[in-house]
Amino acid sequence: MPPGPVGTGAGPAGQGQGPRAGAGGAGRGASALAALATGHGYDRWGARVLYVLPILVTLVPLLAFARTAWLAVLGVLAWGAANGLQDSTVKALVADLVGKDRRATAYGVFAAIQGAAAIGGGALAGGLYATALPLLVVIIAVSQVGTALLLHRTLGQD
Repeated sequence: MPPGPVGTGAGPAGQGQGPRAGAGGAGRGASALAALATGHGYDRWGARVLYVLPILVTLVPLLAFARTAWLAVLGVLAWGAANGLQDSTVKALVADLVGKDRRATAYGVFAAIQGAAAIGGGALAGGLYATALPLLVVIIAVSQVGTALLLHRTLGQD
């Protein structure tokens, strides 16, 4: 799981850091529950459950960077839920979109794009966090509108 919002204690550096480590653990718990719930939802209703992902991703910076502790905790939970949905259900969509003979290649391409986007997004977030946090929130929200439109186009081809 990638590092979480600043100060959550998520990831290796956050181990054993008291309440911050607890918030990271809560995020990982939300990830597990979201993976189970959205996996079940995907099996029942199909890829439409993925429309939740852009909403969750947009909520993360709005909540996680709040100055109120309980809002920040909600942000960590949203981050965890987004990770759980992405780590499980998005891969199910890849499997549905690609034939069995090309599935391993598709997973590799997906992982490479996801990794490159994580590096680029992390660099952008790191650069804007201290100097232009509102701009960072706007960029994330706009990118998620694009994500929802791309998802809609992809699902419309079924």
